Amino acid sequence: MRIGLTVTALLVIVQALAGDGGWAARLEALTLDGRFILRGVLPVSGEVLVLLADDSSVEKLGRWPWPRRRMADLVDRLAALGPEVVAFDLLFPEADPDPGGDAAFAQSITRFGRVVLAAYGEFGGGDGALPTPERIVRPIPALADAAADLGHVNLFPDAAGRPSREALMLKDGDGVLPSLALAAVRLRLGMAGEPLRTDAGHGLDLDGQWIATDGALRMPVNYLGPSGTIDTAPLADLWGGRLEAGRVRGRVVLVGAAVTGLGDRFPTPFDDALAGVERHAMLVDTLLTDRLLRQDAVTRLGDLGVTALAGVAASALAGFPPVAALAALAGLALVVAGAIHAAFALEGLVLGMAFPLAAVLLPGGAVMAQAFRRSRAEGRRIREAFAQYLHPDLVERLVRHPQALRPGGEERVLTVLFSDIRGFTGLSERLPPDRLIAFLGAYLEAMTAEIRRHGGYVDKFIGDGILAVFGAPVARAEPALDACRCALAMQAAVAAGAERWRSLGVDPLRVGIGIHTGPMVIGNVGGAGRLNYTVLGDAVNVGARLESATKAAGADVLISDATHRLVAERLAAEGMAARPLGPLSLPGRAGAVEAWALTGGGE
Repeated sequence: MRIGLTVTALLVIVQALAGDGGWAARLEALTLDGRFILRGVLPVSGEVLVLLADDSSVEKLGRWPWPRRRMADLVDRLAALGPEVVAFDLLFPEADPDPGGDAAFAQSITRFGRVVLAAYGEFGGGDGALPTPERIVRPIPALADAAADLGHVNLFPDAAGRPSREALMLKDGDGVLPSLALAAVRLRLGMAGEPLRTDAGHGLDLDGQWIATDGALRMPVNYLGPSGTIDTAPLADLWGGRLEAGRVRGRVVLVGAAVTGLGDRFPTPFDDALAGVERHAMLVDTLLTDRLLRQDAVTRLGDLGVTALAGVAASALAGFPPVAALAALAGLALVVAGAIHAAFALEGLVLGMAFPLAAVLLPGGAVMAQAFRRSRAEGRRIREAFAQYLHPDLVERLVRHPQALRPGGEERVLTVLFSDIRGFTGLSERLPPDRLIAFLGAYLEAMTAEIRRHGGYVDKFIGDGILAVFGAPVARAEPALDACRCALAMQAAVAAGAERWRSLGVDPLRVGIGIHTGPMVIGNVGGAGRLNYTVLGDAVNVGARLESATKAAGADVLISDATHRLVAERLAAEGMAARPLGPLSLPGRAGAVEAWALTGGGE
């Protein structure tokens, strides 16, 4: 889990240092688009109307831009229909070719009294707490003086190229210039002459409504829907008598252009090209109805907190088994994404989504990758430790279930098989060392192969002796029967290798085998420097003593009564037989043990 927490901490640091540009900001912009689409279109207040100089209006009323006398007529006609405010998303920086046109337009603006005209900031490389243009392009003085207020129409694209935030103010000398939407709303609320009450880095006060912003007094634009969401009409309707007073009275009317080739269109979550004036209209609507989105210093802290919590949770969940971990991480990602979207759709909080989702994927993936590497390393250790002593299938089961090799010991009912070469002491005195080693290698290899084939585990070699365990480390259905089968197979392998043993100087080769089943302790035994996976207990000693008694009992294989009870009903079907020998006194052990001589069915 530690690596997951480390990755989480790095992600939080990167997120804290990330600015408004770069790949991270582009990813966040894309996730925000997705949230708008999932949220869907919102109902509008009905307090805003957009009048567009569109292609049909230009066709009917003449080429664009229209002369100022037509603009004066436009204001007069609108004033007669009773709007609250008229805001122009049009620039008038130069005088009209008609010497009387500007005066007529200014007089109409003055008569109506509630007109906001557009200005535009030209930027170079300035910076500061507020966007600071090198120059502000204003309407000509006659029009600027006649207007109730001016508002800038600058758009500032985000990292994905979308105007997702509105700069509510631009620096204007010693003062500030509000945005067109803010100026129109302030005029609608009767605040046009009042100073703007702001708290840099936190927001501004709009007639008692607090608007949370970032340090540059920017707020996210709450796009209500696609083009046409705000009530929109072509300007030609104003001259054609098709614009009714009921559609205008009491509303904030925004006048703009959407003429083909004009270029005043911008991508939004709902549109590839929304007319700029419609964007201003949505801002007016959300400002009037207090349906604003919030992305400020508080939500930035929330972003870091969500990323940290997601990373910690992912690091913990990734510790589960692989399939469960993947399912848990997928569920966590859905919960995180769902919670962030709910905060947006229900509360208007714009929280980052890319980093929290990365905090699920990267720390969780790091923990799972580390666990996978450890599992592979553990698998290699298990294979190295058991490959020579266990059947490959059992080795793979141990790799899949390493808990069977947990540290310490546990008591289990198992079957042990002891084998020993009769007369090995004399044999070792008679054979040269190299011949003895060659013989032992061939013999132990043959015996180990049979033990592995029958599902046993070679615990240890004791000189020429072998201790094999059945039923551990991987549990088996019938370990006692497996041991009996193995004992007879070992005797058959000894007989089948007679020629080989003879060539190595051993003739005849006789092997005694003892088998016992009972409770014993199995586990890792030893000190910090070396551990040995082995069995301990009285039941192990009984198996060893049975093997020692085979020669005196006149049997190659002896099994205890405890083992016999487990296999008696299966012996005939397996081609085996057991002859009772009664109680045997075992060397080094007080008391007798019921024993049986195990043979093949034909013996």
